[in-house]
Amino acid sequence: SDEAFEELNWEAQDYSVLDLIFGEEKTTRRIYGKENKDFTIFTPKMREAIRKYNKHENANLILSGAYLGTDLELCGDTLAKFFAEDELHFKFRTNHASKSGRVSHPNEVRNNFLGEYQFETGYSPEIYKVEAPDAIEPLGENANVLLRYTGNNKSAGVLYDGEYQSVILGFPFETLETKEYRKELMRQILQFFNQ
Repeated sequence: SDEAFEELNWEAQDYSVLDLIFGEEKTTRRIYGKENKDFTIFTPKMREAIRKYNKHENANLILSGAYLGTDLELCGDTLAKFFAEDELHFKFRTNHASKSGRVSHPNEVRNNFLGEYQFETGYSPEIYKVEAPDAIEPLGENANVLLRYTGNNKSAGVLYDGEYQSVILGFPFETLETKEYRKELMRQILQFFNQ
């Protein structure tokens, strides 16, 4: 769980890859209009835990979720926004970035990544649908677009290859429609990390 991860009772070097799955978590509004921070993604403790992992040599990070960028706006925490921009190398562009759920790799990353994928945007008995995936843009040196939403060309994922390596997706990884899609994308991510 994210709570267990935030307790920091682990050693970063014990993990060759850290995969944080945020699904549809985001800051929510309570009935009386107050913010419910229970589901805020980049809390101070979460930022500290990610920093701890990324400081170790050969850190490889995967983050995915429908609201990774949106939550930066909803939570109202400027330190969370700076963390995303300065340390995770992405910035929020927009939510509701795709209705079709189709993504593909742009030419800039074709040396390491090929393929087109579909994530769930309709009813499925196997996985929840993604109503409002985020468009997130790369920010800074060594950051590139990893995936684009087909049809509008907005960035669906960011690849960073600097002090550490990371893949950040603006949709939940687990909502890719087939096992084959999930296996193929993960295979290419892990190959990239092992170069």
